[in-house]
Amino acid sequence: MTRIAKDIMVTKLVTLEPETPVLLGIQKLIRSNIKGAPVVDRDRNYLGIFTERCCLNVLTRLLDRRGWAHPAGAGPVTCGDIMTRKLWTLSPQMDAFDAVNFLLAHRISGAPVVDSERRFLGVFSESRSMRVLIGAIYDSLPGAEVRSYMDGNPERLVSEEIGIQEIANRFLTRPYRRLPVVRDRRVLGQVSRQDVLSQASALVDALLKANEGSGRSWTVSAFMDSRARTIDESTDLFSIAGIFRETSRRRLPVLQDERLVGQITRKTLLRAANNVLNRPAAKAVQPLYFASVPDASPPGA
Repeated sequence: MTRIAKDIMVTKLVTLEPETPVLLGIQKLIRSNIKGAPVVDRDRNYLGIFTERCCLNVLTRLLDRRGWAHPAGAGPVTCGDIMTRKLWTLSPQMDAFDAVNFLLAHRISGAPVVDSERRFLGVFSESRSMRVLIGAIYDSLPGAEVRSYMDGNPERLVSEEIGIQEIANRFLTRPYRRLPVVRDRRVLGQVSRQDVLSQASALVDALLKANEGSGRSWTVSAFMDSRARTIDESTDLFSIAGIFRETSRRRLPVLQDERLVGQITRKTLLRAANNVLNRPAAKAVQPLYFASVPDASPPGA
């Protein structure tokens, strides 16, 4: 029996109303630690979605270079100030199925792929995981190494000296959620959209507390993505996989008669596909871990 959206969708969702002040919307995403929230009216009719990208669009309008200043007064915030230094990385020889399992088990959406000298080779992410699992299910493709699926686009790479405003602009103009930070091609860390939003959290709180700033009258409806792709409860998993594989969408609101009833993310679908293949996401797989601090422990250890 073919599984459909209704079988795997998440129904407990954080939502926003269109009249919600945009700064409160940003604050809610940061504090809820979510990447996006559907926007609905009081009858739960779906209107759009408010995402990290929407938040960055607001912040780049609100905060000039002085607004992104370092809290210690040491000049502008740079990529090196906010990047995550403790990272799991993958080797290019790792089995792709094991890499998918590892991402799922550790609830991470991607990891850099490096050689033995920590030189950047690519990124293995949820979108690449989709190709592994969907290919195995529908195209009967054999397993392969991570190197066959990683994205080695050098546009991802940034240096530690780049300012946070430039990083925010890059996230607005590129589909990536994370950018490896390198020096001489060696990975030093990683900066994500969430890192940028976390850095801006104190500034958002201050603006809300003071009830000041040009964004105080802006609402979520002015910045939400009202053209985001949606599906209905009867959409089959193969069709959902096709949407994720062919577009940069990371979540699909599920509607019934224009009302929001749930949501499916890439991770939701990956878990479902993994179950079809009967490959449980075990934590036994151990990719390379490194940190800038010699005695640091792996994330979640």
